[in-house]
Amino acid sequence: MVPLTAKEQQAFTISIEARSSPLGSFVRSIGSGVIWVFSTHLLLQMVPDEIRGRVFASDFMFFYLGSALASSLVGAALDTSLTISSIIWFLAAISVVPTVLWTLWVMKGRRETV
Repeated sequence: MVPLTAKEQQAFTISIEARSSPLGSFVRSIGSGVIWVFSTHLLLQMVPDEIRGRVFASDFMFFYLGSALASSLVGAALDTSLTISSIIWFLAAISVVPTVLWTLWVMKGRRETV
């Protein structure tokens, strides 16, 4: 087997990322939409009518604040020596944290109700 040059390895990596990135973005978008709908439904069930507007206003405010903060941080990271690939992997790893916390919280709630 002939070893690849650095330029060939880079082209191969970019080709793999170009093919997998749209699929990952699609799956992430579906998951985000489902989470948004379910969390909104849970809020509708749990929040008293008197303060529901304030709660949903805060929910939207935190959503847009998080979006602005994330865009700013990614922009700042791109201005450094970090590559797009490393930033994507870092963001993917960060997204696992709320998933694990949510799973632990749900499992704890199920144990308390049984």
